[in-house]
Amino acid sequence: MNKLVFNRINPATKEMLINITNQLKKEHSIEGLILGGTELSLILKQSDFDNLSVFDSTLIHVASLVDIMIGEN
Repeated sequence: MNKLVFNRINPATKEMLINITNQLKKEHSIEGLILGGTELSLILKQSDFDNLSVFDSTLIHVASLVDIMIGEN
């Protein structure tokens, strides 16, 4: 249970997640990755992947809430 530790990014964990994603792209032709857990966006970034869209659900939700709060939605 030490894969995700507060305030510490384990390089082996990041490499494992990138490898899993690249394997999914190769085997299933995925075009995007949804970072659906709040901790995933602390580890993975768009810059970690070529030709794969990364969607950070935390940022998407916060942006939507801010839009609602300031009346743009």
